Amino acid sequence: MKRFSVCGSEVSRCANRCSVSIRASVFFVTGLLLTVQAASATPRLNAVGDYVDAPPRQAGAGYQKWRVVDADPKGLNCRMASEFRPVALDGANAPTALYENNRHNISQWSVVFSFAKGQELRAVTGNWGAQQIMLRDRDGNSWLGVHTNAQRGDCFVRANRRFVEPIVSGAASLKPGNYFAQGSMFARSRRAVAARSGRTCLMSVDGPPTPYQGNLAITVSSLSVRDGKLYRDSTNEALDVGQGGTSFNESSRGGQWQLQGETSWKNAPTQESQAIEECLASRQPYVRKMQGQFIPGQPFPKSR
Repeated sequence: MKRFSVCGSEVSRCANRCSVSIRASVFFVTGLLLTVQAASATPRLNAVGDYVDAPPRQAGAGYQKWRVVDADPKGLNCRMASEFRPVALDGANAPTALYENNRHNISQWSVVFSFAKGQELRAVTGNWGAQQIMLRDRDGNSWLGVHTNAQRGDCFVRANRRFVEPIVSGAASLKPGNYFAQGSMFARSRRAVAARSGRTCLMSVDGPPTPYQGNLAITVSSLSVRDGKLYRDSTNEALDVGQGGTSFNESSRGGQWQLQGETSWKNAPTQESQAIEECLASRQPYVRKMQGQFIPGQPFPKSR
């Protein structure tokens, strides 16, 4: 990085000494700025689900891995303008105009490749440890540069959580199944984790403390990975996941929830199973709250 900084501050000398073009130097500096600005291990999302910055490169990988989650049976379109097709996105001969934000109408560029749902993508990174190449089009939408193959070249896919998601190595994860906690306070409560195609959802069922009566309070929420941690989207709370992904703690209600059986969530009551299915199928943050069955018992004491 130090060598790069010196070269960036003496562009004219580097151009002569290293035979690097001014355009390539501008591209490298852009990559360096992206590296400095990206502070988190996973890309940040804005209000509409666009990834607004690129995560650091994974150690030993040379690129950040992404997965296609677009449900379109025709696949996820990857676009590139005809004038840029012969140029590699990370090549020294790439024109600086290609990397200008808010300039291009990328959604109108030609489709050069289509990726199927579940397919793994290789994001294009700049040289010298630079970040992935992400652009904003004229409408402010984010696009991610990815590799296809030698014949098709590089192109751009929409960098939105409806279409792609990062594959984060070493991120916390929970095994699917039913979770229970010890203690009379949690005797009527449980948690259920469901996962499919890289999507994980958590159902929280909270009953009244023993021996009181009341309805079950049920919340189904998607889980998101940020900075290697697992967050519940309903509360924006980080779950403290135990080693092996078979237990977790939650600060909002307390208790340590332990995996106790891998019974399918499909055996749950209809409204619960439908909510979990909706959560797994959605590509947006999902939260649904509902009231469950009535649990008989003593009336809850009235406060004085």
